[in-house]
Amino acid sequence: MFKHGAGANQVIHVFGFRGSRDPSKRKAMMDKSAKVSDYYILTLDDLNNSTMSEMEETLNEFHQNYGKGEVIYDRTKAIERAIEFAEDGDWVVITGKGHESYKEEFELGTSNDLETVKTFKRQS
Repeated sequence: MFKHGAGANQVIHVFGFRGSRDPSKRKAMMDKSAKVSDYYILTLDDLNNSTMSEMEETLNEFHQNYGKGEVIYDRTKAIERAIEFAEDGDWVVITGKGHESYKEEFELGTSNDLETVKTFKRQS
């Protein structure tokens, strides 16, 4: 079982699925996130060649089976929600995109996860 390290009160995990990728790995991703996080925010990484409605259906299907988090399609809004949800001593873990630029246009207009986090940190 996962144990929070170095004083983390809660782990809030932001991650998503990519369109046109191996859907057989998605259940394992949700299982792992549900196991190691206290709360997850499931979001969109990239549509690739999938439609938004296909990805919405996939995200909602997986969320319904776990229920200790939420689905926010806009990745920048998902990151914003995680930062707002976190309290002192919590860890926000954002996985999936890494150093990659966003392929979708999200509400905030930032180009990657780091830029998104920096934008919200400046506002707080």
